[in-house]
This record gives sequence, C-alpha cells and structure tokens, in this order.
Amino acid sequence: MTNRSEQQVQVIRGVECRIRRIPAARRLTLTIHYDGTVLVTVPKRVTKNKVLSFVWSNFSFIEDQLALLEEYRRPLYESPPKVLYQGRWYRVRLVKGDEWKLRFFATHFVFWHPRIADLAVHLQQHWIDWSRRKAKRILPELIRSLAQEVGVQVERISIRNQRSRWGSCTAARRSISLNWRAILFPSNVLEYLIYHELAHLRYPHHGKRYWQLVESWMPEYRECERWISVNGPAIMALTTVSKRRHPIQFELFAQQSTNRDHS
Repeated sequence: MTNRSEQQVQVIRGVECRIRRIPAARRLTLTIHYDGTVLVTVPKRVTKNKVLSFVWSNFSFIEDQLALLEEYRRPLYESPPKVLYQGRWYRVRLVKGDEWKLRFFATHFVFWHPRIADLAVHLQQHWIDWSRRKAKRILPELIRSLAQEVGVQVERISIRNQRSRWGSCTAARRSISLNWRAILFPSNVLEYLIYHELAHLRYPHHGKRYWQLVESWMPEYRECERWISVNGPAIMALTTVSKRRHPIQFELFAQQSTNRDHS
C-alpha cells in the first residue's frame, strides 16, 4: 500500500482544478490558494463522478473566491495603477523605457516599461521585489529598536516569505521571524506585530499574562488585530502572482457586482 499522492488536472468552465488523491485523506476538501490554484483533495476509493459532483456543487463558491482574489488585485489594473506601502496606496506613473524598473519618489512610484503586454503582471512582480528588499533593510532594525525599548533580548532575526503567517518566534533561540509583507502594514500595526512576537519571548503562549504584557506595550492592540484580520487576505493576494495571466476572474466579478452590497 502506498501513501503517495496522485494529481491530475480537470478544467471546468475555464477554471483549472487540481485533483489530488491522498490515501490518508479522510474527506473531500476544497482549497483555493492566493495564486488562484483550486485544489481538491480526494480520499482513497472516492469515484471520479463523486469528485466532479463535489466540485460542481461548490462551483459558485469557487467563482466567488476567484473573483474576490482578483478584486483584491484590482488596484494593479486601474488607470493609473496603485500599489501599497506602509499602509498607504500610492499612484504609479507609467513611463515608456528600455527596461522594467520601479522607483519610489516619496509621493508616488514610477514604473518604466518597454512594452504594454502583461503590464500589471510585471508591475506586481517588481513591486513585490522592491517591497521585499525594503523589508529586509527596515524590519530587522525596527525589531531591534523595539526590543531594546521594552527590554527584551533578541539574538536572531529573519525576514521570510511566509505564506500563511505574519510572524513567529522561537523562545529557546531568542529568535523572531517576520513575513516581509509586514512592510506593507501601517506603522502602528507593524509595531503591534513586532510586540506580539517579542511578548512570546517571555510567554510562549497566548495566556492571560501574555496579553497583559502586549497591552502594556500597546493598549490599542485589539484595533491592530482587527486591521490584520480584515486586510490580511487582500495583502496576501496582492503579493502572490496569479497563475492566470489573463484575469478571467475580473469578468466573473463584473457580472456579479451589480447585485453585491459593498457597504
């Protein structure tokens, strides 16, 4: 008996669904990743007809989620496009040039481009690269500064490309890791995220004493938690390159927008 997974691709109404059979799986599950990948996990002995029925019964949900991912990316496709940095949206001025290049000028970005094709895709990738470089320069220094301010010793700092977490810490090693995407947070939310991890160096849990410590450092931490909860998915989608170069999801969103309450 093998525990290796088997994967195949099924295209349904233009949506590529990756169907992965895992013998150890207990039930059919549907996962939609930030890059637009639709993954169906299938237990052993579940028939193909049952898998397809499962996908079709959830297809409206799939369409809605793919449309939402593209709604999150919409600023990249606007005219002029916009990108996020430190909690603010900045206009991007497009300039014809010999090579792809992105620069920040305090009040706006300038993006030089040699051609119009796939402009939003290239802008997104250059903005991601630019933001990651900024994060690697700025975040370690800020962590050390706040750690010194509250009297917490940090020995190791890493800035990582975490897919589902904003930060983590290992108390035994006195180490803190932050997601580079935190550079896109407003300054107070970024500071809260760092305080959150620094507090774990004293209390490696989320018990009462832990939250009392966090509140003593940042009384408004609940508002920052809410900001991350509300805006986190959009930031993850914005900073993940879509596997669908042509955003068909925009059409899905446009068809439904007139019936959707945006209040």
